[in-house]
Amino acid sequence: MKTLVRRIKISAITVIVVMLIAAIGSFMLVRPLLPSDSYSVTATLDGSPIDAKLYKLFPFGSYYVHFTGDPAARYNWFGVAFGRESVFIPIGLRTSPWGHDYIHFDQDKGVVVTSGKMEDNWKIEFTDSGVIFQNDSTRIELAN
Repeated sequence: MKTLVRRIKISAITVIVVMLIAAIGSFMLVRPLLPSDSYSVTATLDGSPIDAKLYKLFPFGSYYVHFTGDPAARYNWFGVAFGRESVFIPIGLRTSPWGHDYIHFDQDKGVVVTSGKMEDNWKIEFTDSGVIFQNDSTRIELAN
């Protein structure tokens, strides 16, 4: 009887450990974007306000701004990495069949907006309270 109880305990612990490893592994490969209210977002496109939402990479990482109000915008997603003081256009963003946005772990750095690959003239200013980045048509501000 004691050996049966012991085997059940060992099996239960093994199942729990395998499930934890699988969960951690899946979050390291596919990282969900969760809504965030860490910063207030103000965005304009050609001088007109546009709806934008802020997301945070789970469990840690960059912030992402998504233009929700204008599908005609040239770029609908922007990433902001405060630790690197970098603003980028993310690549590898996907939407799950259940409607949740996520990004592959190896593609969360994107293309930096000030790199030679971008033809727009982006200006970026990191401040104590957030960041402002803009070009001739788009202006986005994240502020505490």
